[in-house]
Amino acid sequence: MVDIDPGYLSRILARFESDGLVVRERSAADGRRQVIRLTGRGREVIAGLDTRSAEQTRGLLAGLREDDRRRLLGAMRVITENA
Repeated sequence: MVDIDPGYLSRILARFESDGLVVRERSAADGRRQVIRLTGRGREVIAGLDTRSAEQTRGLLAGLREDDRRRLLGAMRVITENA
């Protein structure tokens, strides 16, 4: 569950919908809920964000010495295993 003010979340989703990134529809199982799906354009935008994020991460890691990079990756592994 996401801890976001419902009004703020509604405005964000309305903007995403008007930008053609998502579609919203009522849940068939519970009319009080909405099902939100990415559109093709939304998937393209997410793919672009993922690509840029990976490039930025590679750039940050490239500036580290090999032993520092190994220590960082080891610490990240511990964090994800214990989450």
